[in-house]
Formats: sequence, C-alpha cells, structure tokens
Amino acid sequence: MSSSPEPSTPGTPSPVLSVRVVSLDYYMAPPLPGFDISRSPFHGDEVEEVPVIRIYGSTPAGQKTCLHVHRVCTFSVAGCCFCWFYAFLS
Repeated sequence: MSSSPEPSTPGTPSPVLSVRVVSLDYYMAPPLPGFDISRSPFHGDEVEEVPVIRIYGSTPAGQKTCLHVHRVCTFSVAGCCFCWFYAFLS
C-alpha cells in the first residue's frame, strides 16, 4: 500500500526527502576528492579516512533506502549526535 506524504502548511517548504529511520551506523572511508574534507582542521595534514553515517529506512511510499551522509565532523557528532538525531527524527 502506497501513501503520499501529507501536504505541508502554506508558507513552509515541503521536504525533499522523507525517511523513516530503522537503523543507523557509521563507517570510515577514504575521502571522496572534491566532496569530503581532505585536510584536518586541527593539524592541517591530509586525512586518510573520514566518517560516513549510514541511515537505513523507508520512504512514505515504502521504498527501502540507505543514505550515506558525508562531511560529518566527529567532534561535533560526539557531543550532540543524540540531540541532532532526535531532532532529525521528530
């Protein structure tokens, strides 16, 4: 059964992508040239790996998804990841 997202209230932008989160994790990968941060903001050296968050879930239409979120700074995730994901999920 397919359902479309509820219409947004006038004056507010509608979401580009809506995902019901089932699970999430992360992995470390080599930076993508021109996309990921390739130099450390702390010591200026090139980084060998960057964190990537994977979000598994489904769209309101029932399509399965696996989102790879790049450009995540680990120092900011450590302190606020639960707050950010809670706000993101609500």
